[in-house]
Amino acid sequence: MSALETQTKKIYEPRFNPETNKYEDHLPWDSPYLRNKPVITCPCTMYDFNSKTSYTQHIKRTTHEKWLDNYKVPDESDELKKEIKDLRIDNGKLVKEITKLKNKLSKKNIEIERVQAEIGSLKKKNEQLVNEGYYSCTSDEEEMD
Repeated sequence: MSALETQTKKIYEPRFNPETNKYEDHLPWDSPYLRNKPVITCPCTMYDFNSKTSYTQHIKRTTHEKWLDNYKVPDESDELKKEIKDLRIDNGKLVKEITKLKNKLSKKNIEIERVQAEIGSLKKKNEQLVNEGYYSCTSDEEEMD
């Protein structure tokens, strides 16, 4: 795995300035001089950056500026709706897996019943052979003498 693949990604969120009543860009790290900064993804174009230089260049783009002007905090209900949708998808997958496992179990139970019936049949045949004087495969060696 490369170093970039092991880094965590965070979604960039601008800060609200109550004086101007607008959202403004801010440096997403506590210090611009940190090593191994986490990768930040800006939702405007899903652009990834992890350096002050790439961040500064990105926020100057027209696309980002338009996105910032129209930015609104994601509605909590939207997040909950997405979470519900994801949970329903996961639930559907689990229900499908349960059904698959139940079918597999049912087939195995049928196989067990068939094998038990065969064992019972073979035991009866063995008893008949023993009664007729043939050697029993279940008898001890002492009985052979």
